[in-house]
Amino acid sequence: MPIRSGSSEPALTGRLVYLAPEDGMTFNVPLRVAAARMMRDGFLPLWNPYIFAGMPLHASAQAGVLFPLNWFYLFFAPHTATNLMVVSGYMVAALGAYLYARRAGSSIAGAVVTSLVWQWSGFLVGQLSHVNIVQTAALLPWLLWAIDGYGAGGGRKYGLLAALFVCLQAFTGHQQTLAYSLLLWGVSLLPWAVYAAAPVMGWLTDRVGRRPVFVLNPLSAEDIAAVTPRNRMIADPFPLKVVARDQVN
Repeated sequence: MPIRSGSSEPALTGRLVYLAPEDGMTFNVPLRVAAARMMRDGFLPLWNPYIFAGMPLHASAQAGVLFPLNWFYLFFAPHTATNLMVVSGYMVAALGAYLYARRAGSSIAGAVVTSLVWQWSGFLVGQLSHVNIVQTAALLPWLLWAIDGYGAGGGRKYGLLAALFVCLQAFTGHQQTLAYSLLLWGVSLLPWAVYAAAPVMGWLTDRVGRRPVFVLNPLSAEDIAAVTPRNRMIADPFPLKVVARDQVN
């Protein structure tokens, strides 16, 4: 009999452990088991006849039929498939966070810390019973990794990877987390859009590589400590250097 994974009783009694408590066991896991059994019997999992008078199964998206980590149910018993699905989701989250941190310039130690922090963050651990949310969020670092690779000059390959990760997030079946991810994607693309429009709009005059000037060409320590032509607009109201009145904005 399935019981909550947060209890120590399974280890003492030998009963099966499902790493998907509460909503996971009452909703997500049964949908995946039903879809897998239909596919093993040679049917497309389009309709769920087990709820009320029946309802769409694949079209409702919650079963995550097209998401690869849910395919464990095709080959393993439900409890084994459930645990593999949950553990692999957190592994995907950890690896994606590591790779994105490395691409962003972190050291190996820093990337490992980033990976552990994201994998064991309160958000991901707190959503253990909501498998769809964990799976969608696990792909977020991968999406950011692909976007950063494209912006750094990686070409179409990274653009296709970004599109692939968005599709996989949609296949998990949790639209709200997907919407949050797409919002973050849009925000991360905004500096690139501003930089791309700079030659036309005249907003930026320095052009260094493919990244925005304010990322690769920040103010130096001397610029911050004193009023210079570069920072006159944002200088401290009490500058450390005496500046003629007609030079102060």
